[in-house]
Amino acid sequence: QESQKYEPETVVTPHHDLEVYFTQKPDEAFFAELGARFPEIAVEIRQEEEKDWLEEWKKGYEPFCLAKGLWVVPSWREKPAEAQAELRIDPGMAFGTGTHATTRLAAGLLSDLSLQNTRVLDVGTGTGILAMAACQWGAGSLVGTEIDPQAREVARENIERNQMSAKITVPEFQVESVEGEFDVVIANIIDGILVEIQDALMAKTKRGGHLLLTGILQEREAGFREEFKWQSSGFELVERRVDEEWVGLLLRRH
Repeated sequence: QESQKYEPETVVTPHHDLEVYFTQKPDEAFFAELGARFPEIAVEIRQEEEKDWLEEWKKGYEPFCLAKGLWVVPSWREKPAEAQAELRIDPGMAFGTGTHATTRLAAGLLSDLSLQNTRVLDVGTGTGILAMAACQWGAGSLVGTEIDPQAREVARENIERNQMSAKITVPEFQVESVEGEFDVVIANIIDGILVEIQDALMAKTKRGGHLLLTGILQEREAGFREEFKWQSSGFELVERRVDEEWVGLLLRRH
């Protein structure tokens, strides 16, 4: 799309696929009646192997180094011997396990800043991973906003698990309602949303502070730079990084 807003479009497809799971295979009469009522439906039957799906899901998450010696460790795994510090994460259904390129970009840029006793705002906090990383790297107080209620609960649980509740809060309200200015504002959100909330993001960044933007697709970067008006709002580009097809920008407010 040319627009940065990701407006939904209706796409007509020649057919639709619907997967239905049964604990037991229905008898032949069921499929006969289904075919009689809906002759245009083609049925394919597969037998799934019985698995402990929770355990299968957990297998996909391995400990890894996020940045600067800080490891992300699933709550059910042991801390690796080489980890200098760790964050215990239970991803749940929230975005932000740290494995996505945009999270890596944000963490890398964040780890290079001097965060000692700073005030940090993490917009779209997801699991809370970036807020917790900033806390681990010395930030004094942090706020993580999140539009998804389920993700807010996941973030709060992770923050409590890492004993950071005294420093990090995850309020019910959104960035526009957060009080005060921050030394560092992090926004790891898809570029169209960054454009929509740019006024709030820039307003929450104090003079001399940094605004960290990831979630920008390389193919859309030129359009993003036109629509996100940081130059005319007193910000300068300090650093640009790329990971896979994603771009991360570090801005500083004059």
